[in-house]
Amino acid sequence: MATDGSPQELGAEDARLEIAGADGPRTRVVDVRSFDEFSEAHIPGAILVEDGDADAVAAAMEDDDRVERWVIACADGERGRELASELAGRDIDVAYLEGGMQGWVKEDNRTQPPAP
Repeated sequence: MATDGSPQELGAEDARLEIAGADGPRTRVVDVRSFDEFSEAHIPGAILVEDGDADAVAAAMEDDDRVERWVIACADGERGRELASELAGRDIDVAYLEGGMQGWVKEDNRTQPPAP
């Protein structure tokens, strides 16, 4: 958990397992890429906050109180790490996807629609 002001880095496999969750999903992905990138392929169940800044992402997170932890996904992991750091500083339990969607797809994880 990232309640000490720093976000956790999750590799694709750990993120996939956490998102699936044995008791139903308690972790949700916020995808901060562009609409076009999201439309090409995204993590199932992810919500899009297109090119989101910390305020927009935090506002989207407030809409779902069932979620215990959030994972930020961007294209390559860099923007996700920076955004997750800012959100962790607001006492939000957040992680970022190591390698972003590029890493997710490289590990052959499922996407919606299926990645090309």
